[in-house]
Amino acid sequence: MALDANERILLTGEARVPMNKGVEVGVAVLQTSGKPDLSFNATGVKTLKTTPGQPSDSGVGIAAQTDGKIVIADESGAGAGNGFTIVRLLAGGGLDPEFGGTGFVNTPIPGSATAKGRATDVLVQPDGRIVASGYGYDEIAAKSDSKFAAVSYLTDGKLDPSFGAAGSGIFSQQVGVGDDAAQTLMRTPAGKLYLAGLYDAAPSNHSLALMRLDPSGVLDPSFGGGGIAVRGQTAPFGNNFEDAALDSRERVVVASRDFIGNGDTEVEVSRVLGDVPPDQPPGTGTTPPQSKTPTPAGKPPHARMKAVPRKLEAAKLTGFSGTAADPDGGKIARVQIALVRASTAKAGSAATCLELKNAKGQFKTVKAKQGNCPLLWLKAKGTAKWSFKLKSVLPPGRYIVYSRAVDATGLAESAFSRAAGNRFGFRLLAP
Repeated sequence: MALDANERILLTGEARVPMNKGVEVGVAVLQTSGKPDLSFNATGVKTLKTTPGQPSDSGVGIAAQTDGKIVIADESGAGAGNGFTIVRLLAGGGLDPEFGGTGFVNTPIPGSATAKGRATDVLVQPDGRIVASGYGYDEIAAKSDSKFAAVSYLTDGKLDPSFGAAGSGIFSQQVGVGDDAAQTLMRTPAGKLYLAGLYDAAPSNHSLALMRLDPSGVLDPSFGGGGIAVRGQTAPFGNNFEDAALDSRERVVVASRDFIGNGDTEVEVSRVLGDVPPDQPPGTGTTPPQSKTPTPAGKPPHARMKAVPRKLEAAKLTGFSGTAADPDGGKIARVQIALVRASTAKAGSAATCLELKNAKGQFKTVKAKQGNCPLLWLKAKGTAKWSFKLKSVLPPGRYIVYSRAVDATGLAESAFSRAAGNRFGFRLLAP
């Protein structure tokens, strides 16, 4: 739901269309009295689809432009989705031809050739640019692994070159192995963007994750651990993200549904600190003065690894090394690495993972859980400067290596990516 400049109520969702044996995007516009606004499509309601032959469209986000146009995030396509589909309607309900030439644009999220991702929310920035949140996929150990994603569009529907990596207009980031998805998008007055959603805190058990981007569409390192904040699992069978919103002090309030067993659930509300606004002089506002003593950040430590080339001869890989630090100034207790070798499961067999179990180059076969490889962590030598030396040459093949730091309280790094310097995918070649 959204309100436009005239306080009309804009709604989107899913419309069942029996003739097509599927669903389409449903849009309704109501007057402030709650009655249908007949200036919109003559009836106040409209259905539409962007995927001919695939009756699986659904409106999952809606926002209003100052000129009366309506922007919709369409969760389109079956399975892993058709990518981000964004629709813009004229105030009267027709498709806006100035947006992408057809009234809608589609953007597959890079990372997987077969899983294109889905949009989950949308907002319009004050300058008219449109930002959508959702998720895409990477191919990890021959499996599709979902990740947070956001896309920024110019007013004509083209990708925004000022946003994302290398001016691509697209941001994407893994939280960790397993299901990661941004479900809600929020903007601060300074233009920073929050992506709120879920990640796998344990195999097949979700918990809450937040990312904050600066206006250029890259992770904001002043938030959480390198721009990412995660909460561990607080219910026996996981926490399912429901929604989130920013309060007047830019704290993120998150609602979740907790699975406690025997078919029972509980509602949980969490609040995550953002940037605390400056103190206000007495009598100038309703926000109470803030303590000048900073609250401990509780940020996880970070182990950065020397970059591993995407391709190299097996004999040239002698180990891994890097540095580690705790942004809270605490002590690093240990640094660990995990190395996963890609394997192909035989037809009809359960998927397995090959995990490095020691520096001698021996691997352990581990059963995948929900399609994900549980990481086998090995201790590296050193902390602030660390290394892990291999005592034999690894066989040719595809690998993914992770590094993480653990502080003295047991808080461990849980977000991994090439950009963060703690996750590298590579291929070892035969001589």
